[in-house]
Amino acid sequence: SLERCIPEVSDVSILLQTGRNRQAMEVVLRFSELLQDLLRVVGRELGDATIDGRTLPAFCRELNAVLGELIEAFQARDSVLIGDLMEYEMAPRLQTLRAFLNEHAVRSQA
Repeated sequence: SLERCIPEVSDVSILLQTGRNRQAMEVVLRFSELLQDLLRVVGRELGDATIDGRTLPAFCRELNAVLGELIEAFQARDSVLIGDLMEYEMAPRLQTLRAFLNEHAVRSQA
């Protein structure tokens, strides 16, 4: 699910620019639900791990800060900021999270 989500998150700005606001919102909703579930499981299983040089809780705090900005952008109906946050802030963090999960999946199988 995370693998599919990353390109969709990156495309939110294009969806917004082309007037496909409903599709963009559906992507954001799927992404936020997936992220919430994923972080709950990861935190429970790998809470003491580090991700990209930060503790997992610190990484999650950064994600939450960006999500807070995203909420503010939605409230302001700022589609440019929404697109930028999704493409330039969230997508790279999701790629980092994906690499982290892949690394820990390989370790747990070894």
